[in-house]
Amino acid sequence: MKGMLKCILIGAEIVGGIWLFFLCKWLLVLYTFIISVVFLFVYTLTCGPLLHLLVCLWERNKKLAIFIGVIWRILSVVLELLWLFLVFNYFAKAFYAHYGFEQVFSTGHIVPFAKGKLIPYLLYGFGISLGPFQYMASKEPPLSPVSVISNIELIFLSIYYFILVIFLFLPRHYCLAYPIIISVAIIKEIIFTINKNKWFYIE
Repeated sequence: MKGMLKCILIGAEIVGGIWLFFLCKWLLVLYTFIISVVFLFVYTLTCGPLLHLLVCLWERNKKLAIFIGVIWRILSVVLELLWLFLVFNYFAKAFYAHYGFEQVFSTGHIVPFAKGKLIPYLLYGFGISLGPFQYMASKEPPLSPVSVISNIELIFLSIYYFILVIFLFLPRHYCLAYPIIISVAIIKEIIFTINKNKWFYIE
């Protein structure tokens, strides 16, 4: 699953990026790629110390470690969803700005000509939105607790992205995508929290 998702992400980013280059959107590709690298460092500097502290405290003080883990998970999920929403909306707005909102939509639905033009934006957006997290997951030792959690997060982030895509084709109901995704994320974290072994994957 990890290798397949990695190939899909890299393929989407390459194909979408090249496609956007041919649409004379090379500045969009370059700019968003640089921003994703910056976000990678920000995410690492924000969540990395908490994760390191969690690992160090696990054998000494499990209650404190679990408390730190809760903070780490909340911060991680907030940053992941915020990044996903910002990237998706940015590419959607870039698409509208290029083709014109009125030309894209007709009676509340995306017109046929626009559906094909939207593909490179969605492909490259998929790679950019999940790329930083896939890179961090690839650096973790295989089957380690953090690696397992990271890969599960990648799967859920992929699901969230496709929920946004589905609602993009239902513009009158697009705002419903956010509460649905946030609700799923909260339920997922609650389930993991109830069973700490499934959350931390540590005995």
